[in-house]
Amino acid sequence: MKRLFVAVSLMLLLFAPAAQGRQAPAAESVQATPALWVVKDADTTLYLFGTIHLLDPKYRWFDGPIRSAFESADELVVETRTPSPDKVQAIVARLAGAPGAKPLAERLPAKQAARYRRELADAGLAADALDRYQPWFAAVTISMLQYGKAGMSAERGADTTLIAAATAADKTIVPLETFEQQLGFFSAMSETEQLQFLAFSLDELARTPDMIGTLTRAWTRGDVRTLTRVMNKGMRAMPLLAKRLLDDRNARWADWIADRLTRPGTVFVAVGAGHLGGDASVQVVLAKKGIVSTRLQ
Repeated sequence: MKRLFVAVSLMLLLFAPAAQGRQAPAAESVQATPALWVVKDADTTLYLFGTIHLLDPKYRWFDGPIRSAFESADELVVETRTPSPDKVQAIVARLAGAPGAKPLAERLPAKQAARYRRELADAGLAADALDRYQPWFAAVTISMLQYGKAGMSAERGADTTLIAAATAADKTIVPLETFEQQLGFFSAMSETEQLQFLAFSLDELARTPDMIGTLTRAWTRGDVRTLTRVMNKGMRAMPLLAKRLLDDRNARWADWIADRLTRPGTVFVAVGAGHLGGDASVQVVLAKKGIVSTRLQ
């Protein structure tokens, strides 16, 4: 299950837009050139941009071809939009809650249980802070803590930045999925799968800083091959999860794009970068429909 933790974390940290706390402005600025594609026909132009959900504020990426493409678009298409805090709380309680469940540490092997307790203590959380939630939620929460330690913020993530810019420019914002649907991808796992997910996540924590660095550098350089290799390899170790989180979604999104091309306009589509690389990427699915994607950056 190597790299599963970071793969899921970077692609599908569903709670990133709702994360609390602000990062201090970065003292340095680093130019980034993440990958960008275009799909077009006679009267429709559709840009494809792979986002990273959490990002160090030092990276400057929203300029050049990406800014031009965004500003030319009439609408922004994103994976989801986070509802109001009260609605988030209600959805999380329903899809991630596990009232009365046995403490998580007691349901893990001894090695992972010890690491789990240490991670909570290091974050200043009580030992039972996540016991009322399902194991998948604990895995995602712990991963969020790692990205925070690395100085990465959801508020600086590409998705959040684009949604804020679209809102300010009064552009139409179209979500491909609901927040509830996204949580459902995880809550649909069996308890055994969820505990495996949490255990494997804990096993990978020692490697996480290096992986975060590798993936972030690949994204900022537009190195799709490296990014896809690292992100998707681990995901494939759990075939059912990979199908649910990658393949099925890529196919649905490609169908959406094909349908959108039947109507005129300019659209900026921003989804997790892991969906735009590899043998089952959105572009590959589109190619099978006879729709060509051209890389711009």
